[in-house]
Amino acid sequence: SINDEGVLLESQEFRTDKVVYDHLYNNYTVYMNKLNELPVLNQREETKLRYFEQKNLDGAYVGQVNENNLKQGRGALINNNTGNYFIGYWKNDKKNGKGFEYDKNGNEIVSGEYKNGFLNGQGKKIFEDGTRYEGMFLDGKMDGNGIYFFTDGTQWQGFSRKGIKNGKGTFTDKDGNKSDMEYQDNVRV
Repeated sequence: SINDEGVLLESQEFRTDKVVYDHLYNNYTVYMNKLNELPVLNQREETKLRYFEQKNLDGAYVGQVNENNLKQGRGALINNNTGNYFIGYWKNDKKNGKGFEYDKNGNEIVSGEYKNGFLNGQGKKIFEDGTRYEGMFLDGKMDGNGIYFFTDGTQWQGFSRKGIKNGKGTFTDKDGNKSDMEYQDNVRV
């Protein structure tokens, strides 16, 4: 549980799963600092919410909940399987508003606006190979105009649909030379 000063106290609930407890306890300051960096959106709503932690087989949540114990307001969700964590805003138990995902080492891997649990609107995603995408998302998938920044210094600016490159765009090589390029279902045509 969390005391009045916001300090995590060991509880019987967490002792049942040492991996989740250790991960949450060892990184608690990191999560709380990142949570506290998020601005309070509505002071009147903020006073109705309370901080709460819960654990299940998939991980743990530390943050605010509403009167029905649904995630609401600012919170951190830690994935027990990967060690990745999400810091951001929640509404009715779903990611909603500005949010950030980090890998287990604390590197930001996804950021943007969430709606109904998915990235929607402007966002950024960094892939395992280091490629970075900045652009539009729809229901968690790259969808609309965006730019792919590849690790070799090249980039492609164009259109994606349902997570794959689809349509005309501009390829820029590492020397800054531009050329038109088109993709269909993620294959260059």
